[in-house]
Amino acid sequence: MLNPAEKGQLSYSEERSFADKNDNQAKERYRKIRIALYTKQIQLQDVARDLDVSTSTMTRTIQGQQWNLKVIRWVKENLNIELPMQQHFRITKIRKQNQKKKQTLDPRFKKYFTPKEVSFYYGIPYKTLAAQRYKKIGIPYRKLGKKVLYEKKDLENYIATQSVKISVYTGNQKGS
Repeated sequence: MLNPAEKGQLSYSEERSFADKNDNQAKERYRKIRIALYTKQIQLQDVARDLDVSTSTMTRTIQGQQWNLKVIRWVKENLNIELPMQQHFRITKIRKQNQKKKQTLDPRFKKYFTPKEVSFYYGIPYKTLAAQRYKKIGIPYRKLGKKVLYEKKDLENYIATQSVKISVYTGNQKGS
């Protein structure tokens, strides 16, 4: 009896993993890789272990659902099958978007902060800020509808004025 991989057929679960994509090229690539692995008597689990990736990562990369450079290089070098790199460009784009988000989240680039952000970045407890707002004391703030915002320069001025002066106590020295 022939193995489904030898015949180039996909199992039901493998067929379903492609059903959402309707990508015949990806299916054909996956079939070729399965046949190449079978003819060389290589187990997918062994390759995954050697590359230090999970079997599911290996499978998803081969199916085109995920991108892993180790797997793509191994398939190209050992099986002479080219896997598409288009996923790489999507990941690079996402990384660039995340860097922009980090810049907007970075307190050095922000002008206004919510009470939670003030609590996180400046270490002033959230409840202290709420109590100060209720009593109309403390750090000046602005309200946009229900949203409370603290301006960065107001925060820095408030922190600068909250310094405590310490005098050195010498005390009486006995015995001299």
